[in-house]
Order: sequence, then C-alpha cells, then structure tokens
Amino acid sequence: MLEIGFIAASVLITAGGACASRLSYLHNRKLHVRFGNEGEGIAYDLLDAIMASDRLDDITIGTGRLKSSAQIDHLLRGKKRLVLVETKNWGGKFSGGEDDEHWLVVHRDNVPRYRRNPLRQARRQSDVLRSLFPGVEVEPRVLMVGSGFHETAFPSGVYRKSQTTELRKLIEEPGTDEQVRQTDAIWDRLVEHAYSPGHEKRKARYVAAVEDKFIEKPWMTWLFASFSFSVLMFAMGYLHHAMIVRDVHPFS
Repeated sequence: MLEIGFIAASVLITAGGACASRLSYLHNRKLHVRFGNEGEGIAYDLLDAIMASDRLDDITIGTGRLKSSAQIDHLLRGKKRLVLVETKNWGGKFSGGEDDEHWLVVHRDNVPRYRRNPLRQARRQSDVLRSLFPGVEVEPRVLMVGSGFHETAFPSGVYRKSQTTELRKLIEEPGTDEQVRQTDAIWDRLVEHAYSPGHEKRKARYVAAVEDKFIEKPWMTWLFASFSFSVLMFAMGYLHHAMIVRDVHPFS
C-alpha cells in the first residue's frame, strides 16, 4: 500500500511539474511575441521620423523553406544600397560580441538567458537577399528599441534609438549612376517578389518551419517528464530494495 502511495505521489509531482513547465514556457513565449510586436511599432515611428518612408516592412523572401528564405523586419531603399534592419525590443543587460553565436541577456529577475546574436541574424537575412537578387548591395544593421543596454558597448552595426540618424546617412549616401540604376531595378523586382501572389502562404510556411526547428513542442515537455518519472521510480525501487535487504540482514 505504501508503494502505491509513493507511485501516485510521484505521478502527480511529475505531471504537475510538466504542466507548470509548459505553462511557464507558453507565458514567456506570449510575452516574447508581445514585446516583438511593440518593438515593431516603435521602429515604424523611428524610421518615419528620419524620413525613411521608402521601405518594406515585415516581408518574407525566398521559397518559404528555412534555408532559402528569410523574414525581414525592415528593408530601406537607399541611393546606392539597401539597408536591412533587424529590430529587437530587449530589456536587461547584454553581453556578447559581433561574431558570437549567442548573446547573454540578464533581465530584472537575474536569470541569464542566451539569445541568438541579432547581428548574425541580420547578416544571414542579407545573405539570402543577395542569393535571390545577385548584384544587390545591402548593409545589415540592428536597431535596439528596448530599454536594454550592453555591459561594455554595442558592436559595430548595432544602433540605439538615439542613433537612427546613422541609418539615414546610409540611405542618403550618394552613388554612381550605375549604382543608382541597379538599386532601383532590384528594388522594383524585390517589391514584386515580396507581394507576389501566394506571399502570405510563403510567410506562413516559413514561420511554420522556424517554429518546427526552434520552438519547444508539447511532446518535448512530456518526454522530459516521462524521463524524470522513470528516474524517480528507479530511485524509489532501489531505496525499497535497500530497505528490504536491511530488514532481512540487519547486521550485514
């Protein structure tokens, strides 16, 4: 009877832990999406303020497959180049370099979390853009619109809200007649591609591919719970066996 009670308690504890873990993850995911949407709104206003009105916002380029596609927050049309802007609405303290795969972010709860390096994200998006439109000159940049700060200094190519005039300089830099013609021609093709028939399906397919690779699935939580339960049951079985041996051979 005691063993049944142990098993029932173990099941409840493990299932409760799995549910709590899942709910916590979904809550954090919801906050992440909300902060992302708020950041996009802030970026719209900042880009409007520097007269960067000739731009594409929230576009998905490519086929929709993960390796050959990219979701771009903002793409600005310049005289000699395009400027790709990845927006982040992060709080807390950051640490990480230009080429690091991840940055360490510490929020007010003092829990360190690793986030993908936004500069690397912007560079990858630029690489996809160049592969789709050979000859395009594109400068990847990151715009931090949140309250977060870097523990030393942001790497080159990462701007605070107060530095948006740097983006203006990039799009205003004059180019040769050939550069201007090429940029204009590629921009026209890009607009046609970004809003071609089926672009919503392409975006949905890419989002699904990203979630499939990076977003935690419910079965992962329950798999971890099952593993934890198995370990717990093994430990209880071992303890029960040891107690029997002690009772049978009390002086051994």
